Amino acid sequence: MNKATQVQDVETRISMFLDQELSPAEARTLQQLIDTNPEYRRLLQEAKDLKNLVRRHTTYQAAPPALHQSIRQQIRNILPTSIA
Repeated sequence: MNKATQVQDVETRISMFLDQELSPAEARTLQQLIDTNPEYRRLLQEAKDLKNLVRRHTTYQAAPPALHQSIRQQIRNILPTSIA
C-alpha cells in the first residue's frame, strides 16, 4: 500500500472512529496507530475540528412526518408481504 492510499485509509477509519462505527478492537488499533504517528494525530484533530465546526454552524432539522410515512410505504412496497 503506498503512502497516499495508507493516509486515505486512515482518514476513512478516523471518520468512522468519530462516528463510533468501528468495533472496539478496530478503535483500539486505530488509537494505537494515532498515538505513534504525529501525522495521524494531526488528521484526527483536523477531523474533530471539522466535525465541531459543522455542529456549531448547523441546526438539526427533524424530518417531517410525511417523509417518514413515505419511506415506510416505500419499504412496505419493496419487502415481501410476509415481512412487512
